[in-house]
Amino acid sequence: MEHSVWILSLTADVASGGAAAPWWLRWGLLVAGALALAALMVLVQTRHRPPRGALWALVILGVPILGPTTYFIVETVRHRREYPSSSGEPPRR
Repeated sequence: MEHSVWILSLTADVASGGAAAPWWLRWGLLVAGALALAALMVLVQTRHRPPRGALWALVILGVPILGPTTYFIVETVRHRREYPSSSGEPPRR
C-alpha cells in the first residue's frame, strides 16, 4: 500500500505545493506499468506448468522493465520452437 502512495505522490502537481517528479521518471513509471500489465495479461492467457507461471509473475512484478521484456522474449522463442510453421499458428489436429 505504501508503494502506491509513493507513486501517487510522484505525480503531484506543483500548484498543490508538492514537488513535481521529473518527466523521465513519470514516463519511466508509465512504461514500466504498461509493460508489466501487458506481460501479466499474456501470462494469464498462456498455459504454464504450475511453478513456472508463479515464477514468471514474480519476475514480471519484481524487475520493473527487464522482467516483462525478458518474459516476452523467452516466450516468443519458446512458441516459435514449439510451432515452427511460418504462420505462427499451432497445427490443427
